[in-house]
Amino acid sequence: MKYFSVLVDTVDTESKVVVMGNFDGVHLGHRELLRTAKKFHENITVLTFVNHTSEVLSGEKKQNYLLSLFDERMNLFSENDVCCVAGCYFDEAIMGMSPIQYVEWFMVHFPNVEAVVVGYNYRFAKHASADAKDLKNLLSAYGVKTEIVDEFKLNGIETVSSTIIRNTIEAGNITKANEMLGRNYKLSGNVVSGYARGGNLLGFPTANIDVSPKKIVPNGVFAGYTYVNGKKHVSVANIGNNPTFNNKKRSVEVFIIDFNENIYGNTVEFEFVCKIREEIKFESFTQLSEQIRKDVDFARKACAL
Repeated sequence: MKYFSVLVDTVDTESKVVVMGNFDGVHLGHRELLRTAKKFHENITVLTFVNHTSEVLSGEKKQNYLLSLFDERMNLFSENDVCCVAGCYFDEAIMGMSPIQYVEWFMVHFPNVEAVVVGYNYRFAKHASADAKDLKNLLSAYGVKTEIVDEFKLNGIETVSSTIIRNTIEAGNITKANEMLGRNYKLSGNVVSGYARGGNLLGFPTANIDVSPKKIVPNGVFAGYTYVNGKKHVSVANIGNNPTFNNKKRSVEVFIIDFNENIYGNTVEFEFVCKIREEIKFESFTQLSEQIRKDVDFARKACAL
């Protein structure tokens, strides 16, 4: 898959079909956009912002809001056979463009485009003042066809969108979120030092994963898989403040079942399969250890390899 920066590289003369959007999560609705674009041409280009538009629009340093970081989006595009990705930073200059200025900017960078594909809720220009129909009207002056894809509904009933999936994950319904994503939700990060209580105190040593603060991470105890050096291991993840210990700092701690290697400093990935339970404050460490044992048994059955 080819990648280029719209701001650095001047002109892309090869792209004939361009799909526009944030593509946070690259969920089932996004995949419908990609499938629609491939009806025009097998080799499609995705035009997406490197940073999420909400980062600039809110004017605040946001946390816990992304389904996929940029490198994760790139991997998902590759998995979905995208030929080329054009990355652009959403900044004040782009944010301040009028609808006409935005389309002119687009045509300068993609002069040979023949078709553009966007979702039904696509918005652009200053104050998000223009919608997909406005884009279609403006691009028609250049002889460019615009295909507007209707909302995608899971099983023909439930609307799928990045916002709905974010809310679903935050509510802890990881199973439903996985359905809407069309894959299991994942997070990754380096294994760093934690409180060193899992192994010494409870008998369940955990890997403390340093996850990007931008990534949406649900609280609770989850069954899933941890990927270490390309190998898949059944695991239990505890995410939150560990109420039994009353931690002030939120953490992502993963017990990798039947695993006994030193992986400090390694980058690992956790894949969510289902939620086991909420975090609970136990009266004793013995009670907590007994519950973790039950969680491990649950994970073995839910994630049997």
